[in-house]
Amino acid sequence: MTWSQWCTILWLRWCLTRNQWARSGALGTLVSTLLITLLASAVAVSCLTGFYLGMTVFAGTPPLTLLFLWNGFALVFLFFWMIGVMMELQRSESLDLGRFLHLPVSLRGVFIFNYLASWVTPSILIALPGGLCLIAGQAIARGPQMLWLVPVIIGFFAMVTSLTYMLRGWLASLMSSPRRRQSVIMVVTILFIGITQLPNLYFQSGRSPRGKPLAIPQWYQAAQNYFPPFWVARAAGELAVKTTSPVFLAMGGLFTLAGLGLFQAYRGTTRFYRGAHTGAKVAAPERVAVAPVSRFLERKIPGLSNEVSAVALATLRSHLRAPEIKMVIFGQLLMSAVFGIMIFRPMTASAFANFQPLVGALIVVMSLFGSSQLVFNQFGWDRDAFRAYVLAPVSRRSVLLGKNLATLPFVTLIGLLLLVAALAAGLLGPVTFLSSIVTFMGGFFLFALLGNLVSIVAPFRLAQGGLKAAKLPPSALLAALFTLLLSSIASVMMVLPSGLEILCKSMKWFVGMPVLPAASSLLFLLAGWAYFATLAPLGRLLHKREQKILHVVTSEVE
Repeated sequence: MTWSQWCTILWLRWCLTRNQWARSGALGTLVSTLLITLLASAVAVSCLTGFYLGMTVFAGTPPLTLLFLWNGFALVFLFFWMIGVMMELQRSESLDLGRFLHLPVSLRGVFIFNYLASWVTPSILIALPGGLCLIAGQAIARGPQMLWLVPVIIGFFAMVTSLTYMLRGWLASLMSSPRRRQSVIMVVTILFIGITQLPNLYFQSGRSPRGKPLAIPQWYQAAQNYFPPFWVARAAGELAVKTTSPVFLAMGGLFTLAGLGLFQAYRGTTRFYRGAHTGAKVAAPERVAVAPVSRFLERKIPGLSNEVSAVALATLRSHLRAPEIKMVIFGQLLMSAVFGIMIFRPMTASAFANFQPLVGALIVVMSLFGSSQLVFNQFGWDRDAFRAYVLAPVSRRSVLLGKNLATLPFVTLIGLLLLVAALAAGLLGPVTFLSSIVTFMGGFFLFALLGNLVSIVAPFRLAQGGLKAAKLPPSALLAALFTLLLSSIASVMMVLPSGLEILCKSMKWFVGMPVLPAASSLLFLLAGWAYFATLAPLGRLLHKREQKILHVVTSEVE
């Protein structure tokens, strides 16, 4: 690829970015400027912190301390990098390679441009300058031989990005088949989340050595030789004692893995865009028995109108089939596992013996917060299917009520299971258990009310097969911050009955009175009244804004 072609591609990328900013308006430009300023501040803080730590704090430390330092650096970066990969499993190209197939342009050059553009992420923009400044500080404090870490750390980032690029390209080819798309998304996401939470589960389980002398396990020592992300730390430890031969081995290994990953990514990408992934032989049609017709959507929920039942059952069927909902449920299960290990440990259980109401309140708050993605963007999950609600002769109040009822099982199921487990383990008494359930329902009313408001005012489309916003408008970003504030206030309200119970016991007020059941029932009644009182006004607001919502949730990414 010639220099003029490179300049043209850069100009094209700049024009696309400028057009996106122009369409977002003044508010979008303001929010983008604010985010860029925060990112630049984070990069500056990372550089200053790395230089200070390298030149002063870790100036005379032994090689073993440097080993822990660089291993921690690599693991923290990988943690945040995997969060980004989990949010966007399928690779999104900076420039669509398919649009260049008919042009006299080197596809390899466009591929390299897209790969280099994948480096422009907050995690790399913060971690890489910080790591280089840390090396500079160590070079001043320990000697110029520490500068050999510069190519090693660049090789580390090249290895991570190239292997991730290869993985995303492979997933793109797999998910080209709609039948395999859901399984691939769910399995990969669950695998990533499980890997990132394994250390947390290990330390929370009480198996980690507490109060014992520090001893390096054998598996940790072996990992320095066989686990590539630890090769940076191994090189730093060897350079601290002025040994350079392992550094060249680490450098060669990292760049070799990066080259192999990039080669496989380019090969898979070109095969995907040229249609080689669809070359499977078509099997002869076989006679398949016709399955009985499901009557699920024709059922009626007792006590509800036909309109509300139809919306609730249609939304429930859509949620049961969506892989994104399974990701949300798995996230709740993982949070419940971590939280359950924390509160069911003997030491923690004894500490909470006198604070039973607080345990129930924490379970309620955790369960509701874990399902906030489902509640606060109810129309973003519909995408193109939102047209059915716009065209349907159904009152918008019934639409909101039906959607809230459809989310009720996903929001409350895991929380209720945790409450039952806490009751069986003796952490909750029968009265506290029933009061926590009443508080749970009151909290659901509050979250549903806030979710209806935010879903109408600031909806956004979710990317197909993921939990990341396909195109997040500035208003939705500001609404997310406002939603966090409102959710915090609602959480405080859910903790108030438990706090009032504990306060009355400590101050010996209202002795013998059912303070917790009364406060929980009052919260439930007030929240229920507020919810049903706002259904009709929010339904009218939905009717006014449904065309704007339709445009947002059905618009594809540029």
